[in-house]
Amino acid sequence: MNMKPISSVISTLPKAQHSKTSIVPTDTGATTELSGTQKDKAVARLLEVGQPTVVDESLVSLVESITQYKVSVNEITRYPEKGGFVSTLRGYVIKADTIDQVDQCITAVAKASVPMPYDMLRERLAILATLVIKPSGEAEEDIDLRMKSLAKRLEEFPADITSYAITQVERTQKFWPSFAEFYTHISWRLKKREYLMRDLLKLRVDMTANLQ
Repeated sequence: MNMKPISSVISTLPKAQHSKTSIVPTDTGATTELSGTQKDKAVARLLEVGQPTVVDESLVSLVESITQYKVSVNEITRYPEKGGFVSTLRGYVIKADTIDQVDQCITAVAKASVPMPYDMLRERLAILATLVIKPSGEAEEDIDLRMKSLAKRLEEFPADITSYAITQVERTQKFWPSFAEFYTHISWRLKKREYLMRDLLKLRVDMTANLQ
């Protein structure tokens, strides 16, 4: 899969589309409901970009474009005795003038978090099965059950992150992998989008409270 050049990522990322049906206000924030067509387009664009780090950077840029404010990163940096440094992301400081702007940003993050469909995951795992050594003594139905279980678990994560994880497992594992071996490549990559969504929802709650 070819990766898109960085200069074209902003145009290929899902554009925020706010409507009464896509954003449903609640007491604690906004629940984003995407249509089937929106999800399909989001998955296609995420996989077209192909690189989670680029998606994350472009998503922050998109939020800044919508709100017209710089997004500040809230992180803690430690300096171990052995040298170097370790930065831990804590979240983002986001500003906006209107709730509509925040809702557009929430929709954009939701589109960047759409998972790969189950059938697509099964296809990727079926290809993986031809590239690794299967457990000895297991029948085809056992392998099929493993793929079903993995696909269900991987269906919880953004499409580009999952696709990247599968590719890394294909390149590094000789034997049929456990879910943990996929999650090693997934867990830390989720933080930026999770924190971005969390802090947008918090901003929405705060702005709504100030209107009351």
